[in-house]
Parts: sequence; structure tokens; C-alpha cells
Amino acid sequence: MMTAGYVIAAKAGLGILIVGILYLDIPRQMARNFGFNEVPGANSIPWLRLKGIRDFATGAVDLARRC
Repeated sequence: MMTAGYVIAAKAGLGILIVGILYLDIPRQMARNFGFNEVPGANSIPWLRLKGIRDFATGAVDLARRC
């Protein structure tokens, strides 16, 4: 049975999965959207992509637990 809490949590998992994909695809744009005053330089892209991997994995695990 799908409760309202289940649906909300599934949507949150999907949202963080999408954020992770976007951080992997367009890390500098996502950092700007996140609220950095200054766009990070090229040397920070690996760290932004690492955040993308973390967010993607978190969202994927959350969604996998709900299936």
C-alpha cells in the first residue's frame, strides 16, 4: 500500500537522483544554481562531480529500497 509518506519519500529520492545526474553533466552550472556567488574554476570540477556521484548513489539506493 502506497501511503502519502511513501510517495513523498520516493519523489525526494528521484529528485536527488536527478540532481546527481545534473552535477555529473553540467557541474559548473549546477554550482551556480546551488548558490555559489562565484563560479568555481576548472580545478573544482572533479569535486563537483564527486558530489554528483554521491547524490546519484543516494537517490538510486533510495529508489531501489522502495521497489
